[in-house]
Amino acid sequence: KSTTYDVTLYKGGVAVQPGGKIKVMLPIPDEYDRSQLAIYWIKDNGEIELMESFLEGDYICFESDHLSYYSIVQLNNTVPPVTEPSVTEPPATDSPATVPPVTNPPITDPPEEPSVTVPSTEPTTEPSTEPSTEPSTEPSTEPPVTEPSEPAYVLGDVNGDGRITSADARLALRAAVSLEALDAVKLLAADANGDGKVTSADARLILRVAVGLDAFEKKE
Repeated sequence: KSTTYDVTLYKGGVAVQPGGKIKVMLPIPDEYDRSQLAIYWIKDNGEIELMESFLEGDYICFESDHLSYYSIVQLNNTVPPVTEPSVTEPPATDSPATVPPVTNPPITDPPEEPSVTVPSTEPTTEPSTEPSTEPSTEPSTEPPVTEPSEPAYVLGDVNGDGRITSADARLALRAAVSLEALDAVKLLAADANGDGKVTSADARLILRVAVGLDAFEKKE
């Protein structure tokens, strides 16, 4: 659920924008869970942007140099958990792949020719035989077995443009509030804190990394 405020600054009865950043305090409705609140800036072109916010008493506060529509959103009641698709590997088999045996043709010696008998005064000779030649066989080659690999992605680079910017944080936030559907690779990239789901916390972390205020934890 959410509550939207039209935050306007008047000077001399005319709506004006501040000359720099000012602190804005919005009252929190009584029925809201304060541990699950976030502030979103609703821009004139319809885009939404997550704002850095903090609590002071019964107010949620943030700083901005542009006054417009801002929404207090309680995430746990409106955002269904976005789960990371499971990656299944092919079943392993105990028996190794078998290769049909290579059989060589039997080798037979050529038949002997009958001996010729001559008178005792001449030596007995036998015709010479050519040695048999065994046909050579090439060793059989078994094709390599490759394991399936997980899809490649860069943590925080949700739109896949090779950079981590506020555009990635905005895309993760839109997925967290069910305004954008992401495929399996983008879901992996958007899960910045590695808890298995995409929430406003992931969008906030991606935004902090994009502006150099934070860094992703290295996975072992």
